[in-house]
Amino acid sequence: MFANWKWPGVGLLTLLVLGATLAAPLFAAAGGGGIVITSIGPDTRDTAKASFVDLAGNIVVAGFTDGPNSAGDYAVLRFKPDGTLDPTFGNGGKVVTQVTNGGRHVDRATAAMDQSTGRIVVAGITLVYEGGWVQGNEGDFSMVRYDVLGNVDKTFGSKGAVLTDLFGDRDEASAMVVQQDDKIVQAGSSITPGGRDFALVRYTANGQLDTTFGAGGVVATDMGFAKGDYPVRAASQTIEGEERIVVLGTVYDGVDSLIALARYTSDGTLDPTFGAAGTGIVITPDFLGKRDGEPNAVAVDALGNIFVAATIAEAPDTAKMNMAVVKYLPNGEMDPSFGEGGVARANVIIGTLYPEHPEYYGNGECWAVALQPDGKIVVAGSGGYYFTELFVARFNPDGSLDDSFGAGGIAVTPFATSCDARSVVVLNDGRIVVSGHTTLDAWRRLIVVVCYRPDGTLDPDFGPPPAPAGISVTPTSGLVTTESGGTASFTVVLNSRPTDDVFIPVASSKPTEGTVSVSSLTFTPDNWYTAQTVTITGVEDTARDGDQPYAITLGPAWSDDPAYDDRDPADASVTNKDNKKKK
Repeated sequence: MFANWKWPGVGLLTLLVLGATLAAPLFAAAGGGGIVITSIGPDTRDTAKASFVDLAGNIVVAGFTDGPNSAGDYAVLRFKPDGTLDPTFGNGGKVVTQVTNGGRHVDRATAAMDQSTGRIVVAGITLVYEGGWVQGNEGDFSMVRYDVLGNVDKTFGSKGAVLTDLFGDRDEASAMVVQQDDKIVQAGSSITPGGRDFALVRYTANGQLDTTFGAGGVVATDMGFAKGDYPVRAASQTIEGEERIVVLGTVYDGVDSLIALARYTSDGTLDPTFGAAGTGIVITPDFLGKRDGEPNAVAVDALGNIFVAATIAEAPDTAKMNMAVVKYLPNGEMDPSFGEGGVARANVIIGTLYPEHPEYYGNGECWAVALQPDGKIVVAGSGGYYFTELFVARFNPDGSLDDSFGAGGIAVTPFATSCDARSVVVLNDGRIVVSGHTTLDAWRRLIVVVCYRPDGTLDPDFGPPPAPAGISVTPTSGLVTTESGGTASFTVVLNSRPTDDVFIPVASSKPTEGTVSVSSLTFTPDNWYTAQTVTITGVEDTARDGDQPYAITLGPAWSDDPAYDDRDPADASVTNKDNKKKK
């Protein structure tokens, strides 16, 4: 039923055209109080996909950035353990890299790890971008290695990076493992003559194809489902002294999405000691019969147990989803002593911050997993009303929720807009750090890093020192309206996170010349960084009085936060153009 294709005779194209490592424009990290929000540039759309803790205890976050001058580049950020960007790394803690020269490629980093030397390997996919669209049948595995200062390491691959075309069609890399000997395994999917299959490539420590693995360094595995196989994550597992590779993915049987695991030995063959009948493959049957098995992360403990973070249906025939952890024994069997038959789930308080939308109660999707040294399992994701809540849940080794963490085992952090938690790590001191992104507006996305103390409360000392309290109004002059109803606008935003809601009155000094779209603005501890727009509309009068100056007055603000209470922002100066000709 299962075929492990090694494709002898297929020529693999491994090449590199490495573009510039860009000096990321300064867009300062803001936050404090456990939350850091930052961006690669002032007008970029940034996505975080992976993170790890390096040998020095720093937090490295990798993903990609889109901007006015690029359809997508690798992005890497390094934070110190206190949550501040590391100024010794790249440009102020950030590095942006074009894997390929020219505007026809989109680079998407999906995984990152460090080698024993401290050098950082970031892996992902490079797609062909043409005519405003990603070309569906063109994509390759890609990797870049950086030194500890964030410079592209020119000793790796070809001048610092590797681009690998597997079978001449679209290849999508979604996972990576750095093995104990510093060899690198990329995992993902590839379109082969038999359909879309699991695909693995192993490289030497310096980025060359490892010919001792599979056929010329490549393995493709048909999981036995005609609808396609989609790996999402990979992990290293040591069994009886031999390091093996566990690949997690999903397969579709025409009705449900199912959790799929495949385990490979050191030479790339499927492991006959894993799964039923020695296939090396485990397909988990559906739990409830609808939308089951959306696995997103995998981790392996020191005993070889496998933990999968997944999203599963709350009940039959429902669209509401729960976060879950599925535990497998080293041989691939589900552990019946964990949770309920091997599955632990949690959804108790997700969505309750919005009581007016009970339909979102308990709706959460799980995206990341990490293991603590004491055997507890940490998962992270997002949910609630329009996915505006980031959550972390911690389970005991038996699959029960850990009551010593958060509220009943779950910590929830609300955001003003939608958010995604894509990676979670546990620091040496027991703190838990979640990385992801949040939307700012219709285009922009910002990188978010959130740090929790071991009890699930936000770490108040994580992140840069809060900026001084202030209210920014942009612009404050040069605004023009017309008596024919012409409009002008300006934005208002807080300079730092308040401890309570901040209300700012808004009024026109001459309502007969211009009116405002709102009578007040409200900023909260969750949306303080999102600029709000005030629109001014000119008013026609009957007098030929020429152009008339007036002002839009703001404040003084009032708040239970003493730093913002009675703070008086700048007013905006406006001119209303007279539309009547003088006689």
